[in-house]
Amino acid sequence: MADLALSHGPWKKIVSATWGQFPVQIYQNPDKVLLVTLFEKKGDEIEGVLVLERRALVIEGDATKFSLTQKREMTFIEKITRENRFKYLIVDSTPAFVPYSETDLSNEVAKQYEELDALVKLTKKGIEGSTDVKTKELKNASEEEIQNLIGDPIAILQVSKRGVMIRDSHDSHQASQSKFLLGVDREETKVEANVKSVFSSIIIGENSELRLHLTHILAEGALLNSIPCVIFDSSGAFSGLALPNKDKEQFEKFGMKALPIGFPFKQFDLGKSLFVDLSMVDPALFLSSFNLEKADVAPLIQKVYGEKGSKISVLSDLIVELSSFKETKEFPKFSILRAIRIIEVMQKSNPLLFGKNISEELTSPWKDGLGKVLYINLAKQGDEVKRLIVNSILKTVTSNPFSSNSVLFVFEPNTEILKDDVLKQLVDFPKQGKGFIIHGGHEVDLQLFSDPSLKMEIVGTDVVVAEKGETKKRFIPRPAFSLCEEYSNTGK
Repeated sequence: MADLALSHGPWKKIVSATWGQFPVQIYQNPDKVLLVTLFEKKGDEIEGVLVLERRALVIEGDATKFSLTQKREMTFIEKITRENRFKYLIVDSTPAFVPYSETDLSNEVAKQYEELDALVKLTKKGIEGSTDVKTKELKNASEEEIQNLIGDPIAILQVSKRGVMIRDSHDSHQASQSKFLLGVDREETKVEANVKSVFSSIIIGENSELRLHLTHILAEGALLNSIPCVIFDSSGAFSGLALPNKDKEQFEKFGMKALPIGFPFKQFDLGKSLFVDLSMVDPALFLSSFNLEKADVAPLIQKVYGEKGSKISVLSDLIVELSSFKETKEFPKFSILRAIRIIEVMQKSNPLLFGKNISEELTSPWKDGLGKVLYINLAKQGDEVKRLIVNSILKTVTSNPFSSNSVLFVFEPNTEILKDDVLKQLVDFPKQGKGFIIHGGHEVDLQLFSDPSLKMEIVGTDVVVAEKGETKKRFIPRPAFSLCEEYSNTGK
């Protein structure tokens, strides 16, 4: 194949090789982005193309600290010559297998180019924001820096170990037209679900490990269709979404063509990158979370909090508003001072709990168009604090305008922990363009959700799925493409 006139080209061929039985060609565009193509042939006919794009950052400094915090697979290359030492960070798109046609190939190149733009932006921001390391894209590097990477076929032929997505000829971003695999029936016929149905999903059954595994499968369906998932997890059950499944022996039985894959993953930890923003929390929930709903100062706190809520993000804000509150017959000075002392004690006991969540990924996770995991770590938190965090994040994420079906909330905590504080909000989410996946042990636990788009009931080791507009089907759940930590983290 000669040079390619595709999206973001022209693409000039710089390497041609054979990997096993497969022809491999690598192209470079004017911005020094690399396009790796591996061709699958049947006889003399090319049936499909594996497409992978890679972009390099030149690094100045020690990036070890940054690399240790990363869940996403990245490649660091260090080259030492007599005169210089060169360091590179290689960021890869999600490789995909597409039909062999100019249209499909050009569309895939454009999709992966957009994905890499977002990933490089996030990576540069992550490195330079947390370390003293400086970075620059290869297109801005010196000729010596460029040639020490591009001129080495061995370095640029290191293909990512990330799983491969199988692209059909339709646009995978059109969630309303996409289906994904749930499992197979007893005759080993595929059982699928519409991606749009996942935006109102409930799972019922006594087997908690299988409930979580079904949640994992539904989340993957969204992620594979470029829908970001905000995942609340207190047990580490869904931490495996960042890593490829180590066991793929069952993939063929379930007709799973793609290889194991880990998804773009960012973890938010309380007191570091995650806080409870009081402006996003109902005053009644705040009081009940600290067993203050029956305290003599509760009416005063609720009144001030309710009137000044938009100005209150942290406890010190509440203290300021209480301090400026003018005493009345109902709320004398004594009550005001007592309320202030109580809030000050709470502040000392919870110094890292409250704050404003300023991460753009939390406020607008859909902006870069990626199927990524925003992992809200609830481990080691009491149930009341979990509810505070969940309520704060739900409103933080959706405080900015967003398009329909653009964000999915996934819950590891069951309905007993979430209670009505959260559950009543979720009922109307699909009408507002948001989605949820929720699970419980019994039908009564999910009685608020009387009309879900997708309902799964566990029957022994099988699952019965009821999807709007479709007949009920009984199936055996497939393995996940990513690591199934829901079993190792629940004792199985």
